[in-house]
Parts: sequence; structure tokens; C-alpha cells
Amino acid sequence: MLATVTPVIRMSPDMSDPVADTPTVLETRFGPIAIDPALAIDVPRGLVGLGGRGRFVLAEVADERIDHLKILVSIDDPRVSMLVLPVPVKTDAIDPEDLEDALTHFGIARDNAAVLLVVASHRVDGGVLLTINRRAPILVDVEARRAWQHVLHNPKYPIRQPLIAG
Repeated sequence: MLATVTPVIRMSPDMSDPVADTPTVLETRFGPIAIDPALAIDVPRGLVGLGGRGRFVLAEVADERIDHLKILVSIDDPRVSMLVLPVPVKTDAIDPEDLEDALTHFGIARDNAAVLLVVASHRVDGGVLLTINRRAPILVDVEARRAWQHVLHNPKYPIRQPLIAG
């Protein structure tokens, strides 16, 4: 079901990839991204530390070194954008019981759920380390096109777990 949460417009540096009939181009920190606002996901409570209530879309990453990641960008304020890692609902990143509790809390049916982990970049020794936040996943109801970021109370979930490229 995860594939259905990424009905995105593929972006390319020259914006030559096909887009919706009337695409909207957002200027983001990742560069210009052509999106279809009809594919928006409503985030009614915003994102932890960013506010960002409103409508978001997922976009492809143009860099093949990290093309397993997606860009989550606010349609309402494109300055609010971040890399995310889509993970299967059956993932080792979050214990099944904790994930089930969170999905129930938001009324998301497991068959309609998708999980996104926020990715952060950190400069280290002349390079960049990417980490994922397992403590506060973004839970998406694919059918309703709504999402919530949920902070898991169990301290075993790291906020900065190194991401191994895949």
C-alpha cells in the first residue's frame, strides 16, 4: 500500500519530466519542484518543531545517491520541506504494538497506512551523515490523504539513528 502514498510528480533539474496538466512549481531548499496540488496530503496538526499545518506533497529526489528518500514539501509554505524515508508498515523501525497503538489513535486502518521517517543531515568530518528520527514518525492515511506526526513515548526509539544508504 505504500506505493499509493507516493503519487508524486517526478522532478528533474530542467523540469522536463511530465507533470500534471497545470503543474505548480514550488521553490524549495531542494530547488524547484513541480507538483500537482490535487495530490496533497493534509497535515492538520503540523509537524513537530516546524508548525507547517496545511497541505503537503511527496516529491521524488533527483539525486540517485539518495533516491530511496522522498521530499515532503508544504504547498502552503515551500520553505517547510524535508527529506523523509518511506518504510513499510511491517517495519523493524517501530514495534508492531507501538505502531498499532499510534494508528488506532489517529483512526488509520492498517491497510490504508503509510509510515514516513524524517531524515536529518549532519556535517561530520568533511562529509554528511544522514539520520532518521524513529521517535516521531509521520503516519499517513493514504485513503483520506491526511497525516499526523506522532511522538512515541518509548525512549528506545532514537531521534538520530544513522541511516545506511539503501
